[in-house]
Amino acid sequence: MTGHRLGEVRIEDPRVVELSGSAVHPALIPDRSSGAEVPGTVFTLTDEQLAAADDYEVDAYRRVEVPLRSGRTAWVYALS
Repeated sequence: MTGHRLGEVRIEDPRVVELSGSAVHPALIPDRSSGAEVPGTVFTLTDEQLAAADDYEVDAYRRVEVPLRSGRTAWVYALS
């Protein structure tokens, strides 16, 4: 994915910390500098799976569509 870098965010929601086992989560941070990209894997989700992911994510994240190096796009959760 282009236009982002990988960082971290501290999660305050006790439910999410309990589910994930960690208060520190990786975070995608928008970065317009040249060469900013994050490697990853694209998964195909059903509408129900995407809704469950939306419910799980805390307010620190928002779902955004990002460009991939291939020219395609994908949904990711990035810091809001």
